[in-house]
Amino acid sequence: MRAIRDLRAVSRLAFLLLFLIATVLGALMSYMFVMGYYVSIGFQVPTKTSVTIVGATFPAQNATMFNVSLLNPSYSPSEATIKQIAVVAGDNALHELSNVNPPLPHKIKPGESRNFTCSWNWCNHTNENLRIIVFIAEEQGSGAAFQVKTPFMNLTITEAQFNATISTLHFNLTVQNSKLSATYVDITTITVTTGSSIILKEVTPPLPHALNPNSSVTFKCPWNWTDYRSKSVTIDVHTAQGYRAYSTTVTPHRLILNVTDILFNLTDTAHFNVTVKSDPRTSIPVSITGVKVTLENGSVVGITQLTPALPHSLQPNASVTFLCSWNWTTHQGENVTITVYTKQGNFEKKVVVPRV
Repeated sequence: MRAIRDLRAVSRLAFLLLFLIATVLGALMSYMFVMGYYVSIGFQVPTKTSVTIVGATFPAQNATMFNVSLLNPSYSPSEATIKQIAVVAGDNALHELSNVNPPLPHKIKPGESRNFTCSWNWCNHTNENLRIIVFIAEEQGSGAAFQVKTPFMNLTITEAQFNATISTLHFNLTVQNSKLSATYVDITTITVTTGSSIILKEVTPPLPHALNPNSSVTFKCPWNWTDYRSKSVTIDVHTAQGYRAYSTTVTPHRLILNVTDILFNLTDTAHFNVTVKSDPRTSIPVSITGVKVTLENGSVVGITQLTPALPHSLQPNASVTFLCSWNWTTHQGENVTITVYTKQGNFEKKVVVPRV
């Protein structure tokens, strides 16, 4: 019985050895067959290094950067030194990227992949086919190119309303995010440029303001544009995501209002007269809403009794004289400022109160 068990053990061992030999021989023959095929069609192992762009992503929530993944294939004869990453946009211009993380030049070993974060504002290239080009050291081999389409974003200024009949101290701005846009935006800043840029403060509704796709918002923007009538104005809307909308418009015709005369009657210290004239070039009526006196010490006196009464509509190329109730006896010899308030803006004139 023992001899039979020994014989069975030897048989099993022999079978395992034969199976292992057959497996090795089969793998070797398969390799030789495959390599023979590639040799027959002229295949050669690369003698120079090359890189492959595995993929690129442009996050819709950040239009100031994108990610690109590179691979140095395992069959490369050496490491690849990434020298430059660039983008070719729809304008066919080559945009070389100077801010890349990890910094360039950067070496990638054979068989190794690496993700690069590239700083580049692509807000003007949304929904556009871009070509990413990677350059490696010339002595090593060739780089790579990859085409990718950016997310669709359409943020627009649909209306900039400057209405002088309401006020020249503010304007209304309507901003729309298209229903096809890939994401919401957070509007953070609104600027006005008329030679120099001005960041608008105390906008209503307040900033930042979230704007979802397929929605719009109208902002009331405080800005005294009285001295910028008939001027070209560029309005910029900036978002936290890096997107931007802008519009250039010409403000309405110029409003010219003059405080022509201020008369203190020496026989009547309880009143003074203010004459206001609308220039012939003014194309709209002016609504006068108030008159105030600013004293030398900075205090302000509001005139509540006037003839004619306020508010008063003053037509173009017309004038009006207001009789203002104010006892100026104790302010003789002072330098004061008379300010005429209108819905379209404020106008003032400095004068010395006479001595009786």
